[in-house]
Amino acid sequence: IFSEWCLQFFRSLFDILGFPKAGVGTNNMSWNFALRPLRHPRASARFFSSGRCFSHHYRTLSAEFQGHVKFVKLPNMFRGISSVGQSPPSSGALQAYLRLIRFHQPTGTVLLFWPCVWGTALAACTVQPAAQIGSAWASLGWAALPPLQLVALFAAGAFVMRSAGCIINDMWDMQFDKEVARTKQRPLACGDVSQQQAFVYLTLHLTAGLAVLLCLNNTAIGVALPSVLLAAAYPLAKRYTYFPQLVLGLAYNWGVLVGFAAVADSLAPPAIPVYLAGVLWTLLYDTIYGHQDKKDDLLIGVKSTALLLGDSKVGLYCFAGGSFGLLAVAGWMMGYPAPYFATLAVASAVQGYVVHATDLSSPESCWVGFRRSRMFAAVVMAALVLGNFGLLLARSQAQDQAPANPGKADRHQESS
Repeated sequence: IFSEWCLQFFRSLFDILGFPKAGVGTNNMSWNFALRPLRHPRASARFFSSGRCFSHHYRTLSAEFQGHVKFVKLPNMFRGISSVGQSPPSSGALQAYLRLIRFHQPTGTVLLFWPCVWGTALAACTVQPAAQIGSAWASLGWAALPPLQLVALFAAGAFVMRSAGCIINDMWDMQFDKEVARTKQRPLACGDVSQQQAFVYLTLHLTAGLAVLLCLNNTAIGVALPSVLLAAAYPLAKRYTYFPQLVLGLAYNWGVLVGFAAVADSLAPPAIPVYLAGVLWTLLYDTIYGHQDKKDDLLIGVKSTALLLGDSKVGLYCFAGGSFGLLAVAGWMMGYPAPYFATLAVASAVQGYVVHATDLSSPESCWVGFRRSRMFAAVVMAALVLGNFGLLLARSQAQDQAPANPGKADRHQESS
């Protein structure tokens, strides 16, 4: 059982990081075959002791068809998950709770996590002056990264608060979910979880989120509190406006401001364009996501940017271009060197590819396009780290040269 859970963990990790799923030289082996060496303790011990263990399972993980989630030999609660994110059949209170918080769909947690680390990375080079960092490349590289303890806190907070957001959304939309093919098997819609139980789960998650929040400084706590209201307003927005994705973007990317405040103990102007760029990024990927349900949304009266923009991709390209421009402005405000902007161009190309490759009339293609949007966030994170490194390197070199100039001036004065 433990080995099966390990395989599930690594499979999810590779999926989150965007590893290619079409392996070279693999035979599309099934999970049942892949787990065969782990059926018996002796075979398992021999297998794990050999150097072929990781490569074998990576080949197995890589062999699955891109865009599909096929859990063949896994715990019962994860069986039956389709490629477009439908929930598996109900089997017990624990499984219903895990389906309620979308435990089997980690993409939402990842999308909530990235803006938080964007903010911490943006503020990382403001924590210490160059004199305290030193001039060694290893020291500069470490200082360019966001603080690891904050990354861990934001990872926990993203999981807890995304789960709370799913519960709030399902409580608001229970009647709508019953009418939509993709969501009618959600626990609240199909009766596996009652409203009272959902409220208890929501309270527990909000309490856990508060516990994570209290680990931050007072400035970050004050900045974070309004985001709860935005998260609660999202289900309402889809009833009265065609821009619920905008409300979701305002809530989902609030972590940029919280992350910056958690590191710098204040807010600075460069955090604003990064936050707005994240909002446009969310508008892009959630509009693609909304195209999965546009037929059902028309029937039940739910509004979205997918219905407003239709099948035209012009709006999506505008969102991609706007996010690139705002991130470029943030880099200019920070004084980042050229590698930041070069990596940012790669991120923009990734967004353009996602829009180009997505067929808005196909729910399966929209689901794949939605999941591919994580690649943009990862490349932006790399750009921020490179920008921090270049900025700290320039500061360190200036710091090394600064003591020499006054000495030259003094000697010149003495000789005069």
